[in-house]
Amino acid sequence: MFDLVDPKKDAFPIVLEEVCSFGRENSLLQGINFQFINEMNPEIKTQLDINRVNKLYLVMKEAINNAIKHSQAATIITHLTHIGRDLQVQIKDDGIGFELDLNCLTKGSGISNLIAYSREGFMDINIQSTLGQGTCVYITVPYL
Repeated sequence: MFDLVDPKKDAFPIVLEEVCSFGRENSLLQGINFQFINEMNPEIKTQLDINRVNKLYLVMKEAINNAIKHSQAATIITHLTHIGRDLQVQIKDDGIGFELDLNCLTKGSGISNLIAYSREGFMDINIQSTLGQGTCVYITVPYL
């Protein structure tokens, strides 16, 4: 089911385009407004090896897919920026939210996949959700 990064042709900017297209196309099918805001500082070169690009792609796609499938949101916003030299990705919806209990995760669930992919890609992930107010997934990709 997952589209994996092809190291022969996919670079970080291309992967971002693919994630944006995935979000726009699938949100449109559900009547959700999808916004992709790229405020990355062009002076900071985001150098990611293919493994980290692959894992970031999977984390972003999983977070967007979870929001589309489960949030009942009107809007999903994906925002990219730099904090210092680190890349910060925020995927936020205005949906129904949920109670997050990290002790009750099952292997293969969307949240456990997010956590596993972020660990494998040496990224930090923070998931904040409030019932009735939506969910925000913060992904920090440290500069290495």
